[in-house]
Amino acid sequence: MSFSGVATFMKNSALRLFLLLLSVLASGCMKDQPVSMQEVAVQGVYTAALSENGAYALIGSINHGGSLWQISDMERRYDWNLAAGAYSEISSTALSHNGNIALTADTRQAVFWDTRTGESIGYWSTPADVKTAALSGNGSIAIFGLRDYSAIVVDVSTGDTLFRLGHQGMVGAVSISEDGLIGLTGSDDRSAKLWNLKTGDMLFEWKHSNSVNLVKLSADGKIALTSSQHSGFHLWNIESGQQLHMVKNRSHTITSVAFSADNQTMLLGTSLQQIGLWKTSSAKRIKTWSIAGKNLWQPSNTKVYAVAFSQQRDHFFSVTSNGVLQEWAL
Repeated sequence: MSFSGVATFMKNSALRLFLLLLSVLASGCMKDQPVSMQEVAVQGVYTAALSENGAYALIGSINHGGSLWQISDMERRYDWNLAAGAYSEISSTALSHNGNIALTADTRQAVFWDTRTGESIGYWSTPADVKTAALSGNGSIAIFGLRDYSAIVVDVSTGDTLFRLGHQGMVGAVSISEDGLIGLTGSDDRSAKLWNLKTGDMLFEWKHSNSVNLVKLSADGKIALTSSQHSGFHLWNIESGQQLHMVKNRSHTITSVAFSADNQTMLLGTSLQQIGLWKTSSAKRIKTWSIAGKNLWQPSNTKVYAVAFSQQRDHFFSVTSNGVLQEWAL
């Protein structure tokens, strides 16, 4: 083969290799793209919540206060702030399981909202700075994690404090069962505690190797997930208090979780722009989705603040810290 022939061959081979790599990259970019997406905050969000039925997203944005979004059409329904004529720094958000009641809070005040009318239905002044909050299935019971080493259980209709639940560190994670009878709290004291919300008594205490940053009860109150920073997660049997599974992972922190209605699967969002679908019975990961930034060529380091299954369980939704609401096909 002549020198020119070799040169032509190498040029054509390089071109074929380039086209092949381009094809692989293109196919990789096209795989598992969101079905739909909506920017819900220009500069990102402080906090976000999704209703268990996948109907609503509640956003606490950095520059524009609180807002409620209807997921079916990706439309903003209401703008909610704690004071008229001013944007509030919403530090905590929560939605009832049925999506009818919403909660927005800054450090020392919480407002309860009716998502069907957009009207406020109650206010609650907190005894200490609010770190996190959760609502029961119908929104009748709220639980707040506070900086003063306690969690407060509140009757939403009256504003009365039902119980004060104690820890030895700041309470940064809370969850409540659909029926409002079981509560779960996680603290900087490296413990998660399960509570009877009829009596205020502690049922179990689970020790961890680091600060507990995330807790979640399944809707039926049979399974609990607890997670500490850069340490993976634990699954617990609520009735016995026994550990079902422990999955170690020091590469990232779990930032959000959702159980399917039948408890067969769960979604775990992480601090590394990923969402995993896991089989609950075995604690084995089935599939992983990677979340792109707003700009494909300049992806941002986003955290997954909230995840939820759709009612049909063939899709799921996510809200990320860069202010994007996305719908994904399962």
